[in-house]
Amino acid sequence: MIPADPGFGPRARRAVPAEGGRSRGAEEGHIDGTERIMSAAAIGTPRRIWLRVGLVVASAIAVIELVGTLVGLADSEGIGLAIGVVTAVLAVATLALAPLAWRGRRGPAIGVAATRVVASLAGLPAFFLPEVPPAGVIAAATGIVLAAGVAICVLTTDWNQS
Repeated sequence: MIPADPGFGPRARRAVPAEGGRSRGAEEGHIDGTERIMSAAAIGTPRRIWLRVGLVVASAIAVIELVGTLVGLADSEGIGLAIGVVTAVLAVATLALAPLAWRGRRGPAIGVAATRVVASLAGLPAFFLPEVPPAGVIAAATGIVLAAGVAICVLTTDWNQS
């Protein structure tokens, strides 16, 4: 196994000068003349933080939808059963894609955003059917807003960062 080059890639180390803005020399015991070394991951990338926030929220929504759908699926029939099955499939797809997107893969991240937006579309009839209680309308509106927030967090990630 070839060891990874610490000067290349996302875990590359960056030299940070000593206090006072200048580096100590190798004669003071530092091989490369630096006081301390920070990894690129420790420095942080704010866009990747929003990606992870979006993925955590998407996963939480998917778990809640999956549990709620599986509990209510036994009593469903007809169109309610079809919507429940589609919702469960989309929730499982979100949970399957989230770990892949967490590692920085663009395709699964787009898939997570798409599954959450499509799953939120199941709440649209709540705005048009008179028999839906106000709590159902509020739940549908909340789901749509959260899905939009997840999509914004995930899709605005800068994929060209190292």
